[in-house]
This record gives sequence, C-alpha cells and structure tokens, in this order.
Amino acid sequence: YRLSLVRTNASRDLPPAATPHRFPLVIFAPSWGGRHDQNTVQCEELASHGFVVVGINHPYSSESTPFPDGRTVRRTLGEWLDCSSDAAVVECVRVAQDQLRIRSADVRFVLDRFEQPGEADGLRRIAQHVDIERAGIFGHSFGGAVAAEICRTDQRIKAGVNYDGAIFG
Repeated sequence: YRLSLVRTNASRDLPPAATPHRFPLVIFAPSWGGRHDQNTVQCEELASHGFVVVGINHPYSSESTPFPDGRTVRRTLGEWLDCSSDAAVVECVRVAQDQLRIRSADVRFVLDRFEQPGEADGLRRIAQHVDIERAGIFGHSFGGAVAAEICRTDQRIKAGVNYDGAIFG
C-alpha cells in the first residue's frame, strides 16, 4: 500500500461551520476488520452536501483503534467466514452475531454521545451543530449488516444504506 500518496479533502479538527443551521448526522460502519476512514470517498461526498459524517473504529475489530489517553488497541478478531466445515460455518455465524451486538452498541454509544456530549469527549463543539433527529447510517460489508440492524433497533436512525453486507440478527 502507498496510502501516504492518497490525497483527500478531509481534515482533522476543523472548527464547525459558523452558521445557525444544524446538520444531519451520518454514521459510517466499516467492514469486518475495517476502519473509520475506509470509505473516504462516500464520507467526503456526504459532507460536501451538508452532512456531519462520523466513522467508527470498533476496538479489537478494526486494524487499530487509538484512544484519547495515547493507547492504541490492535485487532484481535479473526478473519471472516471459514466455510471449511459445517462446524466452522456455525462458529462464524455465532461470532458474527456477537460482533453485530457489540458494533450496534458502539453505534448507540456514538448516538448517545451526540445527544449528551461530555466535557472530555471532544464532541461538545460539534454536537451543537448536529440535528440528531435527522440521523442516518451506512456501512460496508459487515458494516452494512450493522447499519441494517441499527435501522431495525434504534428509532433515532431515520435512514440507512447497506453496501454489500449480508444480513444478520
């Protein structure tokens, strides 16, 4: 990979737009071992149309997840979908169900933080510009399954897109 050669329009820690308007929130759910920034093209496109886009790293599932205290948690989750035997498939489905539950809880946590940002979580300056009543989600691969599950289980989400994801739950 030569990711250092990739140029995007995304920037870190920019101040929110100076406007009285509130913007809809869109959450991005990454693939099985994916990261918050894996679908940058779609995220930038949504942001260019007035959405606040938030990508999620799932600790121990994403390649690496940095924490505010400086720690970085590495991926411990195994590869996806072993079809070598009936028992292996059953185990894969069990792990997928567990991951669906964990990742759905991660999405709900993000939504909760936008509804009631704490002093230390860094969202206060952005959350005041977010219209949580117009929240949506999209996900790629297993993240698509997460998007479908959140649409089914959390009334705060008004729209969802599943890019190439099987459905679990």
